[in-house]
Amino acid sequence: MIGDLSISGGIRAGLTIGFEDIDDHWPQRRIYDDLYSAPAMGADVAVSCAVTPSASLYLRGSFDRVFQTRGDERSYATVPGEFNGQWENTVASAF
Repeated sequence: MIGDLSISGGIRAGLTIGFEDIDDHWPQRRIYDDLYSAPAMGADVAVSCAVTPSASLYLRGSFDRVFQTRGDERSYATVPGEFNGQWENTVASAF
């Protein structure tokens, strides 16, 4: 705190959990994706300035980022139900 001005902030880091999804392209094929974990980070800052003893102006901003992850994919033909292929480490996702 500097006089009537107050500044605060923080930094965060973490990891997302991997997840699975089904992408249904009816009537052509159904795709199963298994995505891996991805690192995440964030930061925030807040500034407050006292205008009167009982009132102040407040401004806050934040930034969050989850990085790109990769995963595996399996593809099946929808109508006949036959296996089309499996690809490892080829699926990508950005959040």
